[in-house]
Amino acid sequence: AGALVALFDALAAGRCVLLSVLEVENTGIGEADLAHLAGFLRSPFAENLARLNISMNPLVTAALPTFFRGLLEGSMETLFLEGISLSGAEIGGLVDWLRSRKAARLKHLLLKSNLLDEAAFYALVRTLIRKECPRIQVFDFSRNLIGNLDAQRRDELIRGDGEDVTFEQVD
Repeated sequence: AGALVALFDALAAGRCVLLSVLEVENTGIGEADLAHLAGFLRSPFAENLARLNISMNPLVTAALPTFFRGLLEGSMETLFLEGISLSGAEIGGLVDWLRSRKAARLKHLLLKSNLLDEAAFYALVRTLIRKECPRIQVFDFSRNLIGNLDAQRRDELIRGDGEDVTFEQVD
């Protein structure tokens, strides 16, 4: 871990201002790397970033709150968070970003193979039906720990206040 700190610092310093895709899937990045990536996301040089993939890096979990605070300064269309041991404890930061205007461009949210349970799923869907949230086209929540959505929560989502949400793909 820490292997990409220098790269993320260089990006935050404006070394690649036209960067639109950043793929660091399965690279072994850890907490320090993710904290420095969050620094890049807070910089004005991340404004062109449209796609970010930090999937399959389970050592980043402890730094996810810092990462989500970094997202509050940036905007993107596709966010891959597959297999990073994301659980209900960290989901609040993602929900905060989804509610912010910075998430307006988001079209693809991939949360596959994490530790998200029924409560986290409910919080995410409840957030996505809010008027100020982005209209997601692809939402992948497969291979998590949802189990069965309790009937009361399911009915609340179906009958509750909120915007109609239409997905092109849901897993």
